This record gives sequence, C-alpha cells and structure tokens, in this order.
Amino acid sequence: MLIVIALTALLAACGGSDPGRIEIKGEVFNLTISADDATRARGLGGVAEIPEHGGMIFAFRSPQPQGFWMRDCITDMDILYVDPQGFVVSAYTMVAETPRAEGESEQAYFNRLRRYPSGKPAQFVIELKARTIDRLGITTGTKVTLDAKALKELAK
Repeated sequence: MLIVIALTALLAACGGSDPGRIEIKGEVFNLTISADDATRARGLGGVAEIPEHGGMIFAFRSPQPQGFWMRDCITDMDILYVDPQGFVVSAYTMVAETPRAEGESEQAYFNRLRRYPSGKPAQFVIELKARTIDRLGITTGTKVTLDAKALKELAK
C-alpha cells in the first residue's frame, strides 16, 4: 500500500496526472479522451455497453454552446455539459435512436436525430453509463473534478 501511495505522489509531482480521470460526487471515472474532430465525430457510436465508471470526455479549446446527438449510438447514455471551472451547466439521459433505415438518406437520418443542447457555454462534455445522473443525484451546478488545464492543452 505504501508503494502505491508513493507512486501516486511521484506521478503527480512529475505532472503524470491522467486528464481522463475525473471525480463526481466522490466517485472516480476513467474516461476516454476525445479532443479532436475525428474522435468527437465517432464518440461512443457503436459502443454496446459503457462501464459503470467509464465513458468519454470531450474537450474543446474554448467554452461555447454545444449540442450532441445519438448518431450510430446503440445504448442509452448520460451526458453532462461542463463549464471551464468544472460545474455542470446541463445534463440529460440520451436515448438510443432507431438505426439508419435501408434507403434512408444520410441527411434524413441526421435530421431526425434528437438534439441535446447545452443551453449555456460548455468546454467539456462527459458521456457516462445511463442512469449515472440519477444514481449520483447530478444536477446543474454539480462540481466535476477534472484537469481542465491538461484537457484544454489536448483540445484541437
């Protein structure tokens, strides 16, 4: 146990923190980082199950109104829009959409997807296993502990 504590302290001292590691209401989540257009477009599309303390964090260079949808997503998930200081500005449970139908154009498919807007500027967007919002009692104003500086540096 002492070795683990020493290694954790050493990593922190050397700047070895993991920007994908966040904390919400006392629970730690290890999230995949999405910080460029290609990974943002893919998101969690095609993922059949999100682990209890897993998911994805999307990092943007600056705060702005955001809007996400469930393109090619096959499982429900929770989404948190987070401001630069780490406070939740809005949160939703997003419901998996009916897949693109045979003969349905890409534009028609895209147009029918429900949008989930941030409502206010957000710099980070977090996708978690569905029902995490309810389980933890996450509301507007909930503090998310994250390494905002490291995430902003990764954003492209």
